[in-house]
Amino acid sequence: MIALLTDYGDKDFYVGAMKGVIYSIYPEAMVVDITHQIPPYNIKEGALTLYRAAREFPPGTIFVAVVDPSVGTSRRPIVSLTLDGKYFVGPDNGIFNVVFQEAGVHKIYQIKNPKWMRQAGVSKTFHGRDIFAPVAAHLAAGQPVEEVGPEIKDYLLLSSRPAKREGNRIRGEVTSIDHYGNVSLNIPRKLFKELGLKRGAELLVHFKNKKVKIKWVITFDEVPEGESLLFISSTDFLELAVNRGSAARKYGLEPGESLILEKLE
Repeated sequence: MIALLTDYGDKDFYVGAMKGVIYSIYPEAMVVDITHQIPPYNIKEGALTLYRAAREFPPGTIFVAVVDPSVGTSRRPIVSLTLDGKYFVGPDNGIFNVVFQEAGVHKIYQIKNPKWMRQAGVSKTFHGRDIFAPVAAHLAAGQPVEEVGPEIKDYLLLSSRPAKREGNRIRGEVTSIDHYGNVSLNIPRKLFKELGLKRGAELLVHFKNKKVKIKWVITFDEVPEGESLLFISSTDFLELAVNRGSAARKYGLEPGESLILEKLE
């Protein structure tokens, strides 16, 4: 199985061309789409979205992730194999950081074998079609990953600021915003639980020079329609939401913005 994630959108020919290359090399391939709606050039959001989806797929799945603002430069094209037996194909620009941190890295190879690339030519601006898609197809067809190029021992790490507890406060940041306007935070369940809150407790949330009291609940309907809430999402991280509304729009929050959660005594 080959799973695709990009920032290409669905308006243009890009995704279709990638699939065409895959099927031309290996017609029996099973190709599924994770998403092609990653915000343009947003590698961090791509990395997080990739991890959240990839952990649900079986071993042997081949992931192609392309959020590649530096396409055509010296950044390396790579194939990685994680400890849970999944392959990740794409640019060495941090798009696989979260996967590597959570699943562990077994081996990484730099893509150099021209026989594994698009035979009609490799452009400087469309490596999704010309390098990453054909490599995924060759892997799906059963060709040994060692043939793709030399093994390497390093990869690019993106800088990150993990959430941190400071007494009765947790300092975190916005990681992503979903279709509903729910605001995902980098605060994991385990860290949040250290505050010792009871269901329905109010927290003081600091952001953008504002202070807002918001309840921590389990389900959306525990607060009235239009009211804000904090909850542990299906990803096991904290989210800020509005019941039947958009927290991102209500508070003007965007990925990368900092906030503080304060336990009220």
